[in-house]
Amino acid sequence: MPTVYRRIPDIFASFAPLAVLHNVIAITLSPGDLHMSLITTNRRAGQSQPLTFKVSKRDDLLLHPPVILLAPGNQLPPNAVPTTGLPVDVPVYQGMEIGDMIVMHFGTYATPAQRVNAKVQQNFFIPKTTVDAYADTTQQVKYEVTRAFGGGPVPSPVVPLKILSREICEDFSSAPVGQRYPDNSRNYFPSRLNIFPQAANGGAANAQIVASASGRELSFYDGDTTDGRAYSFLRVGIAGVTYPLTSPLTVTFNFYLISPNIHTLNFRAEWHLNGDQRQTIRLPLNANSATMTIPVGATPSHFHRDVEGVCILLECNPGQPPHSTTVRLTSVCWKQ
Repeated sequence: MPTVYRRIPDIFASFAPLAVLHNVIAITLSPGDLHMSLITTNRRAGQSQPLTFKVSKRDDLLLHPPVILLAPGNQLPPNAVPTTGLPVDVPVYQGMEIGDMIVMHFGTYATPAQRVNAKVQQNFFIPKTTVDAYADTTQQVKYEVTRAFGGGPVPSPVVPLKILSREICEDFSSAPVGQRYPDNSRNYFPSRLNIFPQAANGGAANAQIVASASGRELSFYDGDTTDGRAYSFLRVGIAGVTYPLTSPLTVTFNFYLISPNIHTLNFRAEWHLNGDQRQTIRLPLNANSATMTIPVGATPSHFHRDVEGVCILLECNPGQPPHSTTVRLTSVCWKQ
């Protein structure tokens, strides 16, 4: 490597008894070390002992895409995101230095800058509420690195992440066969779906888990006596969502009927929005699904509090008694 000479002020005069006429620093560049010595040009010209400095080479940055383990194929089911947030990892990159600052970007959301304290994978968490707000969209996920020794932020490659619809399904698969749910009481499933089998005079709700070819089903018996006053029905509560609703809530029941002796099967949703509201749909006996949509701004009914969340009532339209049927719910799904 060449030697570079630079003239400096007369700050080293004390090294010679006579006045120093000229002072020159000689700097020799070489891989790994920097050599610097002082040369004085006077009647006692000479050269000081060299000073050696260690020079570290800074690697160029080579950033990898962020890693989202919960999103195989870059598709994320929002229901998979834990309450602690969506983990997004920054792999160790070429040029990582202690003191680097990293900011993670998720759509328009950006995390606070996080300092690199060790040359290891860096972990970030995107709030669950942020992820839920992007349901049914595709967002860009990337991070930016500002190096410890300065300079502008350097962006990583972008991951296009598709956030799927926020759908939750209860298929009753976690409940043991034969499990019964007492009449006139609230009962919960892991999805936060909750039911209240309600029996009137002489009726019996008889809600229980039965085996099926696909796994488990919730069986519910609706019947009355000949006087026409006794009947039973099933209230279903949709919990685990934020009320008031910030987007429409769509609820789908999948079912079939056994030995129906009724006119129609009714589904009646009840909620509060500028007063208690309701929506009723009547289905023929060969139907196998029912879908209801609860509007933005709705909160649970002020009147029906047997279940948690918006209440949907399943009941039979009997016509002339006696009437009866067995409803087999295979799943209940809801999404926003």
